Amino acid sequence: MKKRSARSGIALAAMLGVICASIMIGCASMQRSRMNANESSAISTLKVIGIAQITFMASPVLDEDNDGQGEYAPTLRDLQSPPGGGPSFLGDEALASTGQKAGYTFTLTVGPDPEQNFTIHADPIRPGQTGIQHFFTDESMVFRGNPNGPAGPSDPPLS
Repeated sequence: MKKRSARSGIALAAMLGVICASIMIGCASMQRSRMNANESSAISTLKVIGIAQITFMASPVLDEDNDGQGEYAPTLRDLQSPPGGGPSFLGDEALASTGQKAGYTFTLTVGPDPEQNFTIHADPIRPGQTGIQHFFTDESMVFRGNPNGPAGPSDPPLS
């Protein structure tokens, strides 16, 4: 009777090991799926911000040098609540307030000539947990990525 009990214990331990391994694999798969969703959202948000910038500049809501040519918005907040009033170009109050969305931080920078240049970076809030890829675009609206650190204009375009 003791031999049967020992075999049952070993079988139970083996079964628990298989269950635990399956749970761990499932959790890793769920985390990767969440990161993929965050990365897709980051690319979509880059597109939204880029289009908002181009529309903002073309409108000309901001013309600090008074030359009649619009300038790019210097901040996400300006895209959400344009100087002097008017409708939002961004349409995302939370993104404008925090600079964060779906596990990513978005950084908008206007170049030395605000009528010509802007850049947008999207970086995971917690690399390896909220996303792996870092993303970049500018006024060209070519989207670039880098899995090793902040993306820039020399990184390869996304396919």
